[in-house]
Amino acid sequence: MDEEKNPTSKCCMTKTKCFIICILVTIIIILYEYSLPKRSSSLTRQYMDSSIDQDRLKVLDKIVNDLEEKQKDMSPKSRSLWTKMFGSKSSSSRDKLVLLYTGFFGDLPWGWIKDTKTLNQWDGITCPHFHCRLTYNKSDIKIADAVIFHAEDMLTSDDLNELQLSRNPRQRWIFFPTESPANVGTEHVINGVFNWTMSYRHDADIFRPYGYYYPITGHQEGDFLEFMEGKDLFVVWLSSHLGLMRDKYVRRLRIWIKIDVFGKTGIAVGGRSGLCTKDSPDCKKHLKRYKFLLAFENSFCTDYITEKYWFALEMGVVPVVMGGADYEKMGIPGSYIHVKDFPTIKALADYLKRLDLNDKEYSKYFEWKNKYRVLNDSPWTCQLCTALNIDKRIKVYDRLEDLWWPERECGIKEDIVKKIIGRQQWNGTRKTRYD
Repeated sequence: MDEEKNPTSKCCMTKTKCFIICILVTIIIILYEYSLPKRSSSLTRQYMDSSIDQDRLKVLDKIVNDLEEKQKDMSPKSRSLWTKMFGSKSSSSRDKLVLLYTGFFGDLPWGWIKDTKTLNQWDGITCPHFHCRLTYNKSDIKIADAVIFHAEDMLTSDDLNELQLSRNPRQRWIFFPTESPANVGTEHVINGVFNWTMSYRHDADIFRPYGYYYPITGHQEGDFLEFMEGKDLFVVWLSSHLGLMRDKYVRRLRIWIKIDVFGKTGIAVGGRSGLCTKDSPDCKKHLKRYKFLLAFENSFCTDYITEKYWFALEMGVVPVVMGGADYEKMGIPGSYIHVKDFPTIKALADYLKRLDLNDKEYSKYFEWKNKYRVLNDSPWTCQLCTALNIDKRIKVYDRLEDLWWPERECGIKEDIVKKIIGRQQWNGTRKTRYD
């Protein structure tokens, strides 16, 4: 009744309501618009995570398929021997027990395999096909399915022979070197004891390289030119162990280009550039500013590519490699520069300087990121548990030295580097241009 008597009041109330409604609608629209990128980003992230999971599962499926394929080559005699030893019952009826018998460079337990859960994981996912149980208890030697001996912590041959007296004949004893044959020592290479090898070599029974990569799908191409913004330093070398060949090369390379050297070896190549502890956050932050990292191995042995190469990729730095491995087979295509591809040391120096001035050409060394994913660890634990369940081949390495002997497996491609070094005269007194 009062509103009919006062039309002005009614009009004001209507305007107020309209204003409030407009404000609310505006807020809703703003909130909706603001939420769209987040929803899109979230969906993209979920898709990428799902895609990565599928890529990892493909890797693990291939391990199973490859092992199953190898079983087809077993002779009837081997199959009969397997049945006598293990019985006809499926070997996958229980989780296999893995005993880490020795230390790992003196550490027991091994710092990077803490428990059974860790043993059954790779890159954040649980091994999907087979699982194992982990033990460090030496009293489990009689019931373990696999016993792993780290070569650098190896028992003496007498101790191994004594241990064999209580050995379960169904066990797989595994020879596990992490260093090259040149650094392990021949006294650790013992014949007639081990069934499998586990190492960085591509032909090992269990493949455990220093780093690992696998193909990825469903990822958009990146613009790596933006990656150049923080790279204001040129070449770096991290080395704490003397290696005659690589030290000679670095001394001569420093004649032509500036190289920052960190580590004890700096004294042997003309001086250090300061301190940089590789695993410290500050050091890693500093290293990412470089364009190139010298990933020179201390020995030229079959398939021997250490963390130097993989660490460079992790830091977003192009590795310049030197070693005995077949990098075309073991490395990521288009990710590295090899010294053997340059007839002289000066030719390599000139190429690095040219890339330093051409971001577009330099960025091509990161195009592999659109195709592959790099990890610090391989799926060796998943492969081990799979092999313990599937691999029925009976074998013992009666001549382990055929695989792990310095004179046989090292010195590869050294002559190529020697010739390159020999093409640049050195009188031992000439200073570098960048002292």
